[in-house]
Amino acid sequence: MPQAQASSFFTAWAKLFDEAVASGSELAWSDVFLFPKCMLWSPVRGGFNVAKKGSQATLLADRLSRWPAEKAELWGKAVERSRRRKVELPSAKHRSEAAIVSALRMGDVKKALQMLISAPIAAKTEATLQCLRKLHPSGPPPARPPEQAAPYFTSDAVRAALSSFGPTSAAGLFGYKPRLLQQGIRSESYRFGTSLTACVNLFAAGRAPAFLKRFIAGGVSIALEKTATSVRPLACGDPIRRLTAKCFCISGKREIEEAFKGRNYGVGCPGGVEVVAHSLRDVLTRHLGSDLGLLKRSADPTLSRPRATCSRP
Repeated sequence: MPQAQASSFFTAWAKLFDEAVASGSELAWSDVFLFPKCMLWSPVRGGFNVAKKGSQATLLADRLSRWPAEKAELWGKAVERSRRRKVELPSAKHRSEAAIVSALRMGDVKKALQMLISAPIAAKTEATLQCLRKLHPSGPPPARPPEQAAPYFTSDAVRAALSSFGPTSAAGLFGYKPRLLQQGIRSESYRFGTSLTACVNLFAAGRAPAFLKRFIAGGVSIALEKTATSVRPLACGDPIRRLTAKCFCISGKREIEEAFKGRNYGVGCPGGVEVVAHSLRDVLTRHLGSDLGLLKRSADPTLSRPRATCSRP
């Protein structure tokens, strides 16, 4: 996105955030999530070559000038573009290779390796749907937690949390990616960071409008093949909701570490895996040749739940 147009884009988006946080109206929040889609959708190629940066600058400047007077028309074009299908769809293998190469070009080596070894996406069938329903049965909503003082996150805390997103982190229901928020923080828009921080604090305090909660708390569900009879569900939630959760985790990291010190060796514990491995090896060495047995819980790929296995030292 060209710098001049990027500054105008993020300044306009920040203004929409401010209006939504202040009013809480459904129309204002709709504009917040419609705006990036209306401004950044890719038009159908017209059959001639144009300079990429020049075309982006021209298109974005034109759309910014048409907002909000022609908002309905811009949204209609975005919806039409998203529904347009290619005549020849690439194979699953080709799509996977293209996604891996794209992640590497973005500098996200971790994501590329994950995609390289990940299971394929399960087919969109009734059997897959039934597997997902078994894993996520319906039930009553959880009990409301006791009221506590709402936290307040500074702009620096929000920036730190936002920087922890990978370059290729996926979008949620509204279609914008965390990378777009990162670009907004780095842009020359003087108000985007402040507006985004206000939005994060609104969500952190639990004061998001009721009509918005189902979309913010929901996500895009994907089923990966696990075995012939089961799937592994994934869900990608809204980037601002994920950003809010990261702010909680990063700001409370020290308290979390103290609470789980000596009890947890898998998450947020440097060298934790090595502690478990060396401790287990020491136990096996000390009791070698005895009548003692070692009980270990391990995941069996043929079962839906972990099983217990026993081995002798």
